[in-house]
Amino acid sequence: MEGLALLPATLWPSSAQEVVASLRARMGDGQLRMSCSEFLSLFGATTVPPRARLASFLRALEASGLGFEPDVLGRARPPKSDESVVLFETTPSDARLTGSAAYLAAELTLQVASSVAAADGTFGEEETRYLQRQIDAWHHLGPNQQRRLRAHLSLLGVEPESATALRKKLEPLDQRTRETIASIIANLAQSDGVVTPAEVRMLEKAYRALGVDPKRVFSDLHGAAVKEGAPPPTAVDVSKQGFKLDPARIAQLQEDTNRVSALLSGIFSESESESEPAPSPPAVPEPQLPEEREDEAPSILGLDARHSAFAQLLLSRPHWSRAELLDVAADMELMLDGTLEHINEAAFESFDLPLMEGEDPLEVNVEVVKRLET
Repeated sequence: MEGLALLPATLWPSSAQEVVASLRARMGDGQLRMSCSEFLSLFGATTVPPRARLASFLRALEASGLGFEPDVLGRARPPKSDESVVLFETTPSDARLTGSAAYLAAELTLQVASSVAAADGTFGEEETRYLQRQIDAWHHLGPNQQRRLRAHLSLLGVEPESATALRKKLEPLDQRTRETIASIIANLAQSDGVVTPAEVRMLEKAYRALGVDPKRVFSDLHGAAVKEGAPPPTAVDVSKQGFKLDPARIAQLQEDTNRVSALLSGIFSESESESEPAPSPPAVPEPQLPEEREDEAPSILGLDARHSAFAQLLLSRPHWSRAELLDVAADMELMLDGTLEHINEAAFESFDLPLMEGEDPLEVNVEVVKRLET
């Protein structure tokens, strides 16, 4: 695999090209899910390569018309050997644009929705078909973006996003956006015609994570479920028995999902246009960068000025609380999770190690510090 990463796919030996052709032939619906270990073995690897080398290989694979999910070429971490991966057909001439605001909005919506869909212990066919229809309805996304979202959905079907990870992604959202997402997932829960007690409990947790009053779960479900002239079920009936719903209500969701993309676009946009000056970093330990010569200031890990300043601040202490870093990132007009991922990716590129580790508190990797000092 490491040798193939050094060559464009058109120059791969016939044995590797035959593997690619075989994988494409196995794609019944345009994608193929397998374990990461099985995928690695097809190309002669026994362990997951370091991120930089895996990315080089996947870049060549994508140029041959095969996409790979999770999106290691984007923001996703490399999968572990026992985790699932999805291969899908892609068009090399189409732009990836997986970092665009519209794509990130759609991806987050799928992640929140899939967590609710899996709340009853199964990610059923009805829920999957419903989410696939939503992807098809997002006409503002390009074909490759939609194919990747379908592949991402296939992964979420076996490994839904954890509540902790979702909570971090939802932190920056405004109240209107949170309420719109809550409406979408409430409608998702009824896509199979029945809301189970487990799904109700999951909806309540999701509403709390979104900062929406969990008492609204019942009113939102009732509004979608009640047939004309029929009395609404009580909250007790819902929590104990579940109830059947009117599937005609689901057709209204396309407008909601389009509105979510518009609302989230401002959240995920980095706003780093060349016409706007970069915001000034907060006070950091000496030495500080002279403002008049910022373009000549030394950078670490090949980062730009803002991310380098943030990384230098991280290096000033062995550990940080998440609350502290959220405040600093807000002062610098950076998104904390995206910034940490960007810095860790730069550290992986240089040393095959992340700079920051842990959740809360976050700790500076001592080995990276030693290598930076040499």
